[in-house]
Amino acid sequence: MFFTERAGFRMNQPMERKSINSVGVDANRSSGVNGRLDHEQIFQTLSVACAILDRDFRFVEVNEVYLATLNATRESLVGKRVLDVFPEIAEHQLVLTGAFDMALTGKQAFLNEILYAIPDEDAEGGMRKIWWNAHFTPLINTRGEVTHVLLRVSDITEQVKTREMKDAIAGEMQHRIGNLLAMVTIIARQTVRGQTSFDQFLPDFELRIQSLVKTHTLLTKGNWDGMTMDRLIHQQLDIYADKLNDTIFVKGPDMHVNAAEAQSISMALHELATNAAKYGALAREGGRLTISWARLGGSFEFEWKEAGLVGVTEPTKSGFGTMILMRILPSQLNGEATREFTEEGYCYRLRVNERAEVLIAS
Repeated sequence: MFFTERAGFRMNQPMERKSINSVGVDANRSSGVNGRLDHEQIFQTLSVACAILDRDFRFVEVNEVYLATLNATRESLVGKRVLDVFPEIAEHQLVLTGAFDMALTGKQAFLNEILYAIPDEDAEGGMRKIWWNAHFTPLINTRGEVTHVLLRVSDITEQVKTREMKDAIAGEMQHRIGNLLAMVTIIARQTVRGQTSFDQFLPDFELRIQSLVKTHTLLTKGNWDGMTMDRLIHQQLDIYADKLNDTIFVKGPDMHVNAAEAQSISMALHELATNAAKYGALAREGGRLTISWARLGGSFEFEWKEAGLVGVTEPTKSGFGTMILMRILPSQLNGEATREFTEEGYCYRLRVNERAEVLIAS
């Protein structure tokens, strides 16, 4: 064991007896030799993961917390070089050995948030990536020579991941708010066109903003990565819930749309529903609305089809709603849009091309 005289260094040197409050250790207990403190027992019961290394970067002793933290046994470590037991890429090894070399000169060394993987049969590739804080403290003998180094490590992976998640959420919020404000600006400018008074402008503007707010509210309630298409459609058409499975029919596979797609599609749903409520299937007796979608490999197709109508004609003027459906939405989603007017109905189709990432809800 290390806690005997070795290379001129003694851990059990006489020292003034003081009361030390430590979990699981009576620091005033005599080791049985001249009343000295039992430093080995203190070392083993420290609440911090500690190891003692010799000048060749070999493990001389480790405490129980270190073994638990590294998921190792004393036999697998003691007498072996650190880099042999825990191999890593050269860049990460250099950081570790650099701090160790500094400690050999008699200076304290501290590594903050270093990424260093350790062997783990259950991890992908057999290595588990861990973020560490590591302290290297030189241990000096009575002649002022550094004979060993005390290594203290802390696994801070969870803290790092938590901070990264917070940063990601803050960044996503900033990005999403910027997009939302840009969309509000577009809506305001386009809605005001053709309006002759504020009283005419305000109702249409408010309805379009409320559509955005609905989706944004749903996204911020634990749905940062998006939602299913089915949920998005039902949320946008909630005021027509009494017409579901009577006038309105919704069908399609369980398909996930990300946050950006949800915001854009929600605007299209609002425009389509508004037109249907004024002139189409939601306004006329016998009208029938079918909303469907289908996955096409890495892309998908969305269809809004109104039937059971009479005397349908294509409008001669194009407003902001048409701009959203035919220009803005396809541009934002990297897709193509078509619409078809027949005497008995109307059909709008959106085909979204290959997406960067396709997530299917479970």
